[in-house]
Amino acid sequence: MNIKNKALAFVFLISLLSCGADTKSKETGSAKTSTNKSTKPVKRKTTKSVNKADAQPETKMSNAVFSSTVTIGEIDYQLINARLFQKINKERKSLGLPLFKNNNDLKKAAKIHNDYMVRVDILDHNESGTSTPTMRDRVTKAGGEFRTAGENIQYEGFIIRTTNGVESIIAPTYEALAEQLWQNWKTSPSHYKNLTNPDFVYLGTALKWSSKKTAVFATQVYGG
Repeated sequence: MNIKNKALAFVFLISLLSCGADTKSKETGSAKTSTNKSTKPVKRKTTKSVNKADAQPETKMSNAVFSSTVTIGEIDYQLINARLFQKINKERKSLGLPLFKNNNDLKKAAKIHNDYMVRVDILDHNESGTSTPTMRDRVTKAGGEFRTAGENIQYEGFIIRTTNGVESIIAPTYEALAEQLWQNWKTSPSHYKNLTNPDFVYLGTALKWSSKKTAVFATQVYGG
């Protein structure tokens, strides 16, 4: 029985493709490693500013729930997001930073881009041939107004086992998947910089399964 761990290859790729923001992100060779953040406001179509209604409370779930195994085709993205959110805020708390608050506008912006990446099977901050090529465009389309904003992206692959020529997906628990997503960003200096940026106080997360990559794509957009 051969076991080939696609996750290892994906993590290596993730280390080459890093977080970015705004239309001024740089490309260094074949690896995108810029961590520029937008310094100009991302405006709504109206003059409404971020208010309490836009900031969603943290979803409370028991630890026992996270020990269940991810079921392909019935993935509970809310569960992954809740645990990832907890891990990120635990880190920010340890550093004396304000805790993130979930934001619907940023969630919509993240979903626009995450859906795009899964659809075209690419890991990139730019969207070619769409009306929202940049992170700024996506935040604006979602109705967001923030002084500054940033974006992190990645995908985490699942283990594929081959037995007698037949491949099967070995799914992790929700805890293991959330931990790996967190570690992928935490151990990348450029991603970690966005996660621990004191100017960012709101975030929105989108997650989606890719059958082509046998992986979960993740996008987070931050605002302050």
